[in-house]
Amino acid sequence: MSIIINDYCSKCHAVTSMTLTTTERNEKNDEGKIFKIITNSYQCNTCNTFVISKDKKILIDNKEA
Repeated sequence: MSIIINDYCSKCHAVTSMTLTTTERNEKNDEGKIFKIITNSYQCNTCNTFVISKDKKILIDNKEA
């Protein structure tokens, strides 16, 4: 899934349109709890430079997993 947004690109030195790509994965911590990790990655549409990536960690109910 890709979404176009506007943000600052440090290579272009300007606010440009960015492509937001979202990926999801499940990970288990040392205590056995399962988390969903959602990663949002931003890439400049002008110069195709990777700008930033942000993770969001969500606890999944162990009954679902």
